[in-house]
Formats: sequence, C-alpha cells, structure tokens
Amino acid sequence: MAPVDLSRVLWTNDAPTLAEETSLKKAVSKLERKLMIIQRNLDQHRGALSVIRRFPYEVLGRIFCFALDTPSPLDRYHRSVLLKLGRVCRGWREASLLEHRLWSRLELGSEGTYDQVTTWLSRSGNVAKSLRTTMWKKEDDDIFANSTIVRLLTDGPPFDHLCLSCGHVGALAQFIYHFGLARVGAPLRPWDGLRSLVIDICYEPSSASAFDGATPPSTIYSLLPPVKSLVICLPSQEFTFGARIPHDVPIGVTPTLLAGLTSLAFSCDWKSDHILSMLQECTNLEHLIVEFNNLVVLDPNQLGRTYPLDGIHLTKLRSLELRWLRRPTQQLRILRHIITPYLTSLTIFAEMDENATLSQGGTRAIKRFIKRSRCQDTLCSLQLQRIDPEDPEDFASIFTSMPGLTRLSLRQVTVDEDFWRSLRKGKCLPDLEELEVLEVTDVEDSWGFIRELLRFLEAQGKRDKKREVLVSFPKPRSFTTSDAEYIWASRKRGSLKDFAIEFGMIRKAIEYDMSDPWNF
Repeated sequence: MAPVDLSRVLWTNDAPTLAEETSLKKAVSKLERKLMIIQRNLDQHRGALSVIRRFPYEVLGRIFCFALDTPSPLDRYHRSVLLKLGRVCRGWREASLLEHRLWSRLELGSEGTYDQVTTWLSRSGNVAKSLRTTMWKKEDDDIFANSTIVRLLTDGPPFDHLCLSCGHVGALAQFIYHFGLARVGAPLRPWDGLRSLVIDICYEPSSASAFDGATPPSTIYSLLPPVKSLVICLPSQEFTFGARIPHDVPIGVTPTLLAGLTSLAFSCDWKSDHILSMLQECTNLEHLIVEFNNLVVLDPNQLGRTYPLDGIHLTKLRSLELRWLRRPTQQLRILRHIITPYLTSLTIFAEMDENATLSQGGTRAIKRFIKRSRCQDTLCSLQLQRIDPEDPEDFASIFTSMPGLTRLSLRQVTVDEDFWRSLRKGKCLPDLEELEVLEVTDVEDSWGFIRELLRFLEAQGKRDKKREVLVSFPKPRSFTTSDAEYIWASRKRGSLKDFAIEFGMIRKAIEYDMSDPWNF
C-alpha cells in the first residue's frame, strides 16, 4: 500500500481525511518512540558530564556520612541505605568502602549474626569501633550468653565505645554480672578494653524494678571496666523509689575507676549528694556533665558525710556543663563545693518552666565560683540556655568576672536593651570573638534590641581580628542583616566590616537533642 502524502495537512490548516488521520497517528507513534530513544541518549550524555563524576572518592564518602548522619550509629534501616548507595556503581561502592567511619558505629537489636556483624566491622579498618544496643528484659542465661552482643564483647574486635540503653535494671544486672565474673589468667576481652561507656536506664513505671534487694546499683557499677569516659543515666526517683528518698542507696562506682576518668556525665534526679561523693575521687577529670532535673544538693551534715572545707579541687577540669536545672538559683549551689582553677568552658541549661528564673542569689553563686576557682583568665567560653534573669543589670554583672571570655552563647535567655547597656557601661567582654544570641524571648522592639547590641560592639572599638555575631528570634520578624547594616551606617561609624564584625540573622536555631545519651 502506497504511503499517504501528508504534506497537504502538515502545511495547511485543512482537516485531514480518514486515511490521512490514520497515517498521522502512525507517524506520531513512530516519532514518540524515536523521541524516547533520543531523550534516553540525551540523559545518558548529560549524566556523563555530571560534576559528581569528578568528585574524588574521599569527598563522596564524606557526603555519604552527612546523608547517614554519621557519627551516629547506624541502625538496621541506615545500614540498608548504605548498602544501596554502594550498589549504584563501582565508584560509589569504592567511595563507601574508603570512608571507614561508615562501618565503625553500629546500633544492634536482635538482628544480625556474629559473623555478619564482624564482617561489617572489618570494613572499618583501624577506626575506633562503637556499639549501641537496648536491652528491654532479662533473658534466659543460655540465650543471653550466646547472643551476638555478648559474643562481640567477648571474642570480637576491639571496641572503643559501648552504649547500653536498658529497659529494666534486671537486664543491666545480667549483662554486667556476666562480664564482671572473675577470669584469672584469661585473655583480655573487648569489654575489658573499652575506653568509653554509656549506661542509660530508661524503663517505665510498668516495668520498673527498684534499685534495692537483689540488684542494688553498688553491685552493678562496681564491676565496670576501667574506662576513661563514663556516662550514667539513672531512672527517675519517682518511678524507682516512690515516696522513699534514696539517701542511703550508694551508686557504687569504684574509686579506682573514678580516679582514671577524664570525662564523666551523670544524670540523676534523686534527692541526694551522689555527684559530690563521686567527684572527690575524680582526680584526673577534664570534662564534666551533670544533669540535675530536680536534684537537691543536701547539707553534708544531714548524712554524716564530710567534704573538704576548701571545696573539691578538680585541677584538670576544662569543661563543665550543668543541664536541666529546674530551679537554677537553688541547684547552682553545687558550685559552692567545687574548685576548677583551669576551667575553659562553662555551660548552664535550665528547664523552660515557671521556675527557670535566675535570681540575684544565682548570679552571686556563679561569680563566687569564678572568684573562688580563680579561673577568670582561663575561662573563654560561656553558654547559657533557657535562663530568665530576675534583674538584667545584676545578670550583666556576671560578665565582669570573666574578662578572658572569647565566646558567649545565649539561647532562649531573657535579655533586653538594658542588658547590652549594662555590658557597655561596664566595659565587659573586651576579648569577645564569637557571640550567639539565639531565640531571643520577650523582645517587643527588635530594632531597639539590635541597636543596643550594636552599640555594645561599637564601644569595644575597631579590631583586626574578626568578630562573629549571630542573632535569631523565635518567631519570624521583619529584621534582616541589611537592617543591622543600616542601623550601623546611620551612626556614621562606617560599616560593620570596618570593625571586623560579621553579623548574621537566622530564622531558627539548630535544635540539639540533649536527651540522647550518645550526645554526651
């Protein structure tokens, strides 16, 4: 059958005949198939020109780390994502294998055999290896002894870090007792060589088992390996003891272990002075984190305990964090009992409730701590979060005792124009290099707030060294970095750059999950 001449309908506006319409449909179908082939070839050629093909494998590996939230441990889902990335092409497979950190940190449940896990970890090379696991209940002894986690810590490769989240104290006791058994003449296990250990007991009231009777904490924590970094998160006093106040329940971490620690994080809301008793043994401590959450530091005379009259000397401590203070003024009394002559970083986080007010007594506690420790010249970083100062001028007086401060971070802290005026009049923070004022609360006039902040920076004069300033408000406001430049220029002082000030406004500050014990 002779082909139909379509020139009449292609080059005119006439309607096609029935035969021409049939031919047109066949032609359209044929052209669409050709177009798909052309488009596929076009995409293939464009893909060959992609910049990502030029990325070194080391850069691709770093991108994979960001995508998988490394250094967080990889759970089952993220491990499957990593394997899928390696199946894209040979280059991506090579990139994933070159980034040893991707294979070094695991979060394990009941999945995975010993051979599978050791094969996975073998790809991490010489990078320090970490394990994280959750134990919800006590297992049969035979099943427990043959579990993957137990075999890894007995016969597996060396591990640097172990995080144990326990749903029941009985499960923790079973685990610790198994590894704490005397092994005279036996070779060292990965458990014995741990450098960092997190123990987080997180059970709910329905499954709670009180810390007394067969499993007191003193018999659990006395069997820990000689780690350098230790995190202990104890369960709520209400869930564990009910109406009883646990004055007489010892924690039981041995003095030998405490003396070898360089890092300690202790989370406890028990009404007791356990942290002070422990700190007396921590002669080599460099980093300390204490989560209060309604902890009350008792008068030592009430319990017949004695403390050094001149305070507990932590001569090697460099950083101190006090977290989740529900009543800051009262709970800052812990500062009365410690001396830190070489402290470089102080962080204080309070809970955001009606009791988070920092009174003049709280500011005095901080100033006396700095003066008594004589760390005015070494303290260079201060971070405060969720603090509501009772008196802005009194609050500003804290900074007169910190002349060496180079970094100041205020997040969800109630400060106003008077605060910056007080800092300016007191000529505070002469060496400040980094200032963060994030999620500023209770500010009605954002222009006035920024104006006084800039006047404070202006009063410090010109510098050769750059100063970084970052500000954010909890709700979107019509204020930008350009507005800050305008305010500065209106004072006829040149530009912010002339004063080496790098000013930035952000919509919302990055959230940091403080509830995760891995963050210690």
